[in-house]
Amino acid sequence: MVRVYLDNCCFNRPFDDLSQERIEKEADAVNLILSLSEKGTLSIVSSVFVDMEIDRTPDAVKRRKVLEIYRYDEYYELDTEIEKTARLFRSYGLRPFDSLHLAVAETKQVNYLLTTDDVFVKQSNRFEHKVKVVNPCIFIKEEKLR
Repeated sequence: MVRVYLDNCCFNRPFDDLSQERIEKEADAVNLILSLSEKGTLSIVSSVFVDMEIDRTPDAVKRRKVLEIYRYDEYYELDTEIEKTARLFRSYGLRPFDSLHLAVAETKQVNYLLTTDDVFVKQSNRFEHKVKVVNPCIFIKEEKLR
């Protein structure tokens, strides 16, 4: 079964301004991924770091909506392996939360880390690791899920 890690951007995407075509397509992709997880077609992996970012959402209404759709099949807390890997990824220039998300995905052998953050995708592809970091729309196309 394909295991995916969705960062906070993905869980927020369905509640962003859908008047832009790209945002609407990404929201549709995220909703499809959540639906496929509910059906058992794929497995969503999450962590305390997604929780922390959701908690930092300044808009209380949006935060509540995100929590209503937030789901996962596997959940991880910080451990020494994640911490060590995150430090390494941080040394390559990843932002703190991005390095933590990728470290969870890497250490827990996730297939894909999904994000709508183009900077995260670009920066993470500058160095070697085992997880494929892509936009949810790319994931849908690669896995032929439509």
